[in-house]
Amino acid sequence: MGQDYDSDQPSSSSTTSPPFLKKKLHFMRMKPSSYMVAEPAQYPPPAEAVTQLGTHNSVDLMAMEEMSDDLQTQLSELKEQGIKSEQKLLKLEKTVVVCLLVSALVLIAELQRVPT
Repeated sequence: MGQDYDSDQPSSSSTTSPPFLKKKLHFMRMKPSSYMVAEPAQYPPPAEAVTQLGTHNSVDLMAMEEMSDDLQTQLSELKEQGIKSEQKLLKLEKTVVVCLLVSALVLIAELQRVPT
């Protein structure tokens, strides 16, 4: 009567369909695995963060304030040094320009003195 279907022989539809359609059909038939379904990782909160909340004593606070004051002082000193360095650089640039102008004037004077 009818033809027996043999899984080793390709069906007529599979011989005419492009390979990418076969792969797509294959993946559509697959069950989702744990590798394909991403679940968000859940981590417990770190123990130190929970246990240390609200345990700052006055010594810790004083130390933190002192460190903050020291950092503010250092920052102010660095800003002052930056301003002084910028002022020195401007003065040096002006000196170089003046030296170049004087050198150019001396060279022009020497060239005018030489007989041609």
